[in-house]
Amino acid sequence: MSYMRWMLALPVMLVLLAGCNPAAEDDGSGSSRIPIRLDRSGEDALIHYYFGSYLDPVSNPVAAGLVTNEDGAWYLNRPASVPQAMASMDSLYLSVGTGALTWDILSTFVRQTWYEARGLPRTTADLMESVGSFRDDPAWFRLDVSGSMSPWERRIHVPMDALLHALESGAEPEGLRYPVGTWFIADHYDQDRLVETTAMVKRADSLWDYAGYDASGRLVDRIRKHDGTMDVPTQCLGCHNGNRAFEPERSFPAEASPGPAGERRIYVGADFRDPVVASILSEHMKRADTILGVYATVFLSGIRSRAIRGEASPEERVLLEKYGVSP
Repeated sequence: MSYMRWMLALPVMLVLLAGCNPAAEDDGSGSSRIPIRLDRSGEDALIHYYFGSYLDPVSNPVAAGLVTNEDGAWYLNRPASVPQAMASMDSLYLSVGTGALTWDILSTFVRQTWYEARGLPRTTADLMESVGSFRDDPAWFRLDVSGSMSPWERRIHVPMDALLHALESGAEPEGLRYPVGTWFIADHYDQDRLVETTAMVKRADSLWDYAGYDASGRLVDRIRKHDGTMDVPTQCLGCHNGNRAFEPERSFPAEASPGPAGERRIYVGADFRDPVVASILSEHMKRADTILGVYATVFLSGIRSRAIRGEASPEERVLLEKYGVSP
């Protein structure tokens, strides 16, 4: 190429070269950083949740320096400069290359690395070894539900002491709050056949980790829904942190009408469907602590029914008084 032709072509070449690296930026210390462009609602919350999940111990990713926000724009800093960042974060940094971190890239990375990063039980047998035999332990509260979340009937278990703790906190303005370490575990049944198990556990930063297990009890990154599959944890987080109401919880304490896939029910009797308690807690709509069900409502309704019959303990009566629902 002649000198003149080279000079004429140079501006075009410079533009093309710049286009190959449109997003990588220098943070002032010689280390590049990556713009985060998830283009999703609730982006701030998503960034805190996902990047906090890849810190050991789990913590605020802004305080740790893993991500920064400048004038409303988010950036992923080089993980190697953050002592508590997990090694898997380096692979995310490399996979983005010179572009921006998009939702497609982040969600794929999360699905591939989530369970190893979070250290969740690898099987339901490991889970039971950690938390006990939740399926037949009277210290665990069980609620059976058919509804929008799954095509199967779910038998959902949560420790009763965690429910009591949540109800104690629920009398305060911030609403129901479960203690760190609380597990919600749901077995999904097709008739009497166990199809899959889902679980969530509250972690040290007061957010929740999510897990799915197949019929054999092994971790999976997708679970069934009525019209296909649902990714774990990304779609779990979307529902729990959203504001959409689901059936049959939306209609509770009334019965919900059947849906496209059939019956939608919470399988409890009248003693556990107290309309006064349901109205005061408004549990599903308020979604305190990002819990979607009506566990505390059913539990407190049962206490109030016992109190009406004169069977409640003094401690249970005190709890009813906190909510102003003493019989």
